[in-house]
Amino acid sequence: MIPSGYKEDVVYCPKPTDGSGDLTFTRASNGTRVNSSGLVENVPWNLLTYSEQFDNAVWNKNNTVSAAPVVTANDTTAPNGTLTADKIVFSNGVGGAINGLYNYFPKFEGARTASVWLKSASGTPTIYLTTQDDATGGNYTACVLSTEWQRFEVTYTTAATSDQSILIGYYPGVGTPSGPSGSLTIYAWGAQLNTGSTAKPYFPTTDRQNVPRLTYEGGCPSLLLEPQRTNDVFPSEDFSGYSGSGATISTNQAVSPDGTQNADLMYPATSGNFAGKYKNVAATTTGVVSCFVKQAGKRYAIVGTDNNATYTCIFDLQTSTVVYEATNYTGSIEALSNGWYRISAVYTSSTAAAYPFIGVADNSSGSVVIDGTNGIYIWGFQYERNASYPTSYIGPTTSAAVTRLADAAYKTGISSLIGQTEGTIFAEISDNIDPVNSVRLNISDSTTSNWVFIGFEGTSCRGYIRASGSVVFSNVYDTGVNRNKIALAYKSGDYAFYLNGVQIAVGNSTITFSGTLSKFNVGENPTTNTNNGNASASEIVLFKTRLTNTELAALTTL
Repeated sequence: MIPSGYKEDVVYCPKPTDGSGDLTFTRASNGTRVNSSGLVENVPWNLLTYSEQFDNAVWNKNNTVSAAPVVTANDTTAPNGTLTADKIVFSNGVGGAINGLYNYFPKFEGARTASVWLKSASGTPTIYLTTQDDATGGNYTACVLSTEWQRFEVTYTTAATSDQSILIGYYPGVGTPSGPSGSLTIYAWGAQLNTGSTAKPYFPTTDRQNVPRLTYEGGCPSLLLEPQRTNDVFPSEDFSGYSGSGATISTNQAVSPDGTQNADLMYPATSGNFAGKYKNVAATTTGVVSCFVKQAGKRYAIVGTDNNATYTCIFDLQTSTVVYEATNYTGSIEALSNGWYRISAVYTSSTAAAYPFIGVADNSSGSVVIDGTNGIYIWGFQYERNASYPTSYIGPTTSAAVTRLADAAYKTGISSLIGQTEGTIFAEISDNIDPVNSVRLNISDSTTSNWVFIGFEGTSCRGYIRASGSVVFSNVYDTGVNRNKIALAYKSGDYAFYLNGVQIAVGNSTITFSGTLSKFNVGENPTTNTNNGNASASEIVLFKTRLTNTELAALTTL
């Protein structure tokens, strides 16, 4: 995968370069990834919809004393060289009147930065760029325009979760000065609102849906594909209202994994065992509790479904190890950047559990003493109901649970790119950590009658060929490692399955496909595009020929 190889609705294929191999991507919700700087961020990070289409209805046009601003779409060349910049004409008005365009974005607490490219039709007029919430106010910057493109930005931090917006125009909004009266013509392009105190690289949006996630977990970018999951604890980044008297919370004490000053400090309120906080949620017999944690004077962190050793896992943040797992609980710890870890506890039991818990301790048995404000930093709490492994962070949650919908990547009508009588499927991909659902990279005629795939099922991989409704080849092999290079080469009377440079199986049965192989899909079967398992793919290749065994060995060697 290449870091720039995606946009809304598309995962780009490096070859062929004419776009015929580009994958359609769907996920009708936000998701998160680890970016190239090691920070957790939402995808897409631009919280505004229709960022280049100021004529769209999501951009409200308002003038309280005269006619509203008029937008002409695609009127001039944008900073990126395309004819996508819009003309905005502000009508006559009175100084102090609201005269501008504004766009609402999802409610959240913390720092945000608004940015947009602007230029004037003539002269050097001043207008304002504002971001605000309707409860506590906002911040603005005076934009002195010229006839050349400039990117303007403004940052505002709020603890409110009321309606929030960005405004471009004469009157900036709550608590800011009025602009001039009179008519004015300007050009605008590339509006963006992102979390944090600096403007991120511009990311264009329409409805903000279906944006692939290229995550940098492990260093190199890979396409992250996950099933639908819900974070049932809220708020996920403000622990001040959580239950439990064993710990004290000081909010916004450190820079969190998302790069902003919104991580809370947790430290013991009393000496004893299992100092922490919890949320009361509906009980279930299977689930995952996870949280991002960092040392702040103490080295042990706890997650679980109650505040005692019967229902928890304990982690040593100095050695990055799981030091205690209660019965029916499995712990895991993942290192991030800047001293942060993500810890998780998976529980499976006939007894229903609730009360997702995050705690701090001084040793592996969970006991703790008060020594000032020494504790741990915490951020991004998550509870995934009826789940058997943790997925990427779903948040932030504020006043309700948040759901991330399933990822799907597929391409139809590409028979010219798929070998009809011979070919090879190759992938470098992580093990699927879902013990139930599989991830399959497959080519087919959109049915299961003519179907070739390499699959990932728990800790095993699988090669499979079905032709004209009959299974020709099926082999399951335990990989034993986390990341694998796997290839399946097919040809009538000559097929082979390779894993990490080693030949796993070969066959010489006749293969005759009764349908045209015309679809590539990342999913459980060819009839659905939804991916129900969990995988991280860094490279996927289709060859129209059956590679030689020597080539297969070289291609799959780690």
